[in-house]
Amino acid sequence: MANTPHAEQKCVMVVDQSAPAIAGLFEALEQAEYRVAGPFSECSDASDWLIAERPDGALLNMLLTDDGCFDLAKQLRQLGVPYLFHSGGEQPNGDGAANHGPAKPTAKALLSTLSNLMR
Repeated sequence: MANTPHAEQKCVMVVDQSAPAIAGLFEALEQAEYRVAGPFSECSDASDWLIAERPDGALLNMLLTDDGCFDLAKQLRQLGVPYLFHSGGEQPNGDGAANHGPAKPTAKALLSTLSNLMR
């Protein structure tokens, strides 16, 4: 793909603390020539960033420990920014053990869905 000038690139905010997920997302986003904001490991940090910036879309891990992702989603909705929640894999169940839920969608699948929302 040809290089897209920075001002024309769509920006995707990534809110996730999982290193493997972030690496896969960043690679997929860069290959699709999106500009990446983040990663933000806490929803409150992403919310603060939104005071001065506007992404074109956002990917939010709803299992972050600061419990602010629903407030962040509300903020994004008010700004007209499309977003996707994602989670999966091992999930804490409150007693230190992990529930094995469905695997996280692939970065490619997340990007495809988000791209459709941003049109």
